[in-house]
Amino acid sequence: MSHAIDIPDHPMGTPRRWQVAFLPRGVQHWWDLFSPPWCRHVLCYGYVLQSQRWIVVNPAQDRTLVAVMTDDELESFLAQLLLEEPVIYKVMAGPGDSYANRIFQTCSSTVSRIIGLRGSAWRPMALIRMLKRENAEIIHGPKNEREGETAEGRPGDRSEA
Repeated sequence: MSHAIDIPDHPMGTPRRWQVAFLPRGVQHWWDLFSPPWCRHVLCYGYVLQSQRWIVVNPAQDRTLVAVMTDDELESFLAQLLLEEPVIYKVMAGPGDSYANRIFQTCSSTVSRIIGLRGSAWRPMALIRMLKRENAEIIHGPKNEREGETAEGRPGDRSEA
């Protein structure tokens, strides 16, 4: 796995670029009804040059997983992740925002703050819109994704759960 050398070190030892993975799942909670099945959960991972390690953040329902991984460990993690047919975006880390609503936290709002986007996204589709404003690039999944729809159908041709 190669790493871009052109990315300068971040003074805080955090990733300069993040990959944001949107994962499909069935309806597990009432708020899942407001998102298409192909993007009802989101997690992120990024490379830290100083430590030559990957940081993976998965804000799950019961707890938030924060893991530090080597290249080999990340490859195993990604092999499992890719089985879930995610849509993955790549985006430069942003400066963040002073918006700090922590009363209602979702996977989307947690990821948006971690990767440094301005504002907050309570739902995955809102996070996708924020990523598009930041000119994020789709690195896995349909290249012509448009608010969850593609010319070929939804990612993985999943139907509504």
